[in-house]
Amino acid sequence: MLHGPGKYSKLIFLLHKLFNSYCYRVILVNSNIFSANACNAFHIIENESALDTYSNPSSTDLVYFGRLEKSKGVDVLCQLWQKHAHLGSLHIVGDGSLFDTLKTQYPNIHFYGALNHDQLKMVISNVAFYVSCSIREGKSLSLMEAMSTGLIPIVCDIQSQHFLKQDLDLPLLHEDFANFDSVISTWLNQKDEPKKITMQKVKNYSKTHFQGNWANQWREVLKPTGKPY
Repeated sequence: MLHGPGKYSKLIFLLHKLFNSYCYRVILVNSNIFSANACNAFHIIENESALDTYSNPSSTDLVYFGRLEKSKGVDVLCQLWQKHAHLGSLHIVGDGSLFDTLKTQYPNIHFYGALNHDQLKMVISNVAFYVSCSIREGKSLSLMEAMSTGLIPIVCDIQSQHFLKQDLDLPLLHEDFANFDSVISTWLNQKDEPKKITMQKVKNYSKTHFQGNWANQWREVLKPTGKPY
């Protein structure tokens, strides 16, 4: 099973084609992991995750939860956020190699370190938006969890996240972040009622597209093997 392309996506793609010679199934969590077309033996079983809590439409705060690494663009997010810190608060949940550096460099950002689900739910209940500047994602579990709570996603315009623009008409961040200021300002200055409507759309989309599919997808993949599941 492959979760994401990682740093060496071409090499991993070749390795998984090789695995196909020895394995009955090679499982990917998203069809957009590779830019090249996957071979027929690659089967897609998308991630599924959800949090049982609700976001807050009256808030102007944002949250990022995930690994604190350069590959996730957390340092870029902290830098870009400085222009908007007067409009709300940025909450960053997670641990990683950048934690100490960023916490020292940006005292106006709330850094929590790693939290369990109950603690994360408490943070989410006080914010309105999920934000990420990661430009390399497959099917992001953090994004899925955020959407399940109604958090409005502010994420990058990459292939695996195009559905947010196509299906929900949400603005996405350019990969060079040239529109970061305009997107953030538009959302943070929006009235509570339009935010509430968008949050419900996001939550409904999560419920109909993400939740409850994982087990059925596994059953379909395992069925031809004749093995019990």
